[in-house]
Amino acid sequence: MVKCIETGDEALKDLFKGLLSSGAVDGLILPQRAGKSVIYTLVTDPGKVKDPAIFAPSFGFNAANILRKWLIEDKVLGLVFKPCEARATIELIKLEQINPDAILLISVDCPGTFKNEDYTANTDEIGDKLTDEIKSKLSEKGVEVRAACTMCETKLGEIGDIGIWHMGLGSTTVVALSEKGEAALSKVEGITLGDKDIDRSSLQSEIKSAAESGREALKKELESLNDPLKLLDVLNDCIVCKNCRDICPVCYCKECFFEQPLGNPRGGDLLNLSLIHISEPTRPLYISSAVFCLKK
Repeated sequence: MVKCIETGDEALKDLFKGLLSSGAVDGLILPQRAGKSVIYTLVTDPGKVKDPAIFAPSFGFNAANILRKWLIEDKVLGLVFKPCEARATIELIKLEQINPDAILLISVDCPGTFKNEDYTANTDEIGDKLTDEIKSKLSEKGVEVRAACTMCETKLGEIGDIGIWHMGLGSTTVVALSEKGEAALSKVEGITLGDKDIDRSSLQSEIKSAAESGREALKKELESLNDPLKLLDVLNDCIVCKNCRDICPVCYCKECFFEQPLGNPRGGDLLNLSLIHISEPTRPLYISSAVFCLKK
């Protein structure tokens, strides 16, 4: 049994405006549409909530990473995040990088996302909500959901203080996941929470099964990289810019591995490491920003 309210997608804009105007939050970090892209915006004025795209299968970066720069003392920000971003936020709270009293964590159901270039090129066809039909049509064109998303078991917005659910339901439902979330929703004019029994266990089982299939596909792909030439094809795009490290929301080490000789390869170092691995297959293989341990 959960405390919730059913609402249409259009009414979500009023919900976000209500959270701001009621003082439940002082600002919202909210994904909004900008042309063919979706960007995170910091909104403090209810009138600036224009075109929320919270269900859009677009993922430019993990927004949890920007919180440390945007949090303000004695202010509460509402975070409208995908489940993976919500999980990253919780990890940063554990590491004392984010003050939990300064946020209202709102997680949203996510069926998966596309690479930025694929999303931008197919925005009109995808729309603001990904369906199985759209996914199938894009797959026929060779446009697939990110591999990482196919392996994700946590796609349901059941993390944090408020959840916005639509997967496996006939309508969009806003759910209070914590006392803080319930208190915030209760402040919004026009919202009356009711008790409802919602069982999405079968949907979660389907997601878990699909994730296992995704991991098996990746395992086979990684096993094929035992050939050094195939490995080089994967590494060709890496210029050791370290942007993957810089954008990682849980990168907090005082002494960074990637500034050390082994993590900062030069010239033919990567090829040398791959050859070492071929001769010693059980030895971990460190490559740029990732750590692989490929076993025969």
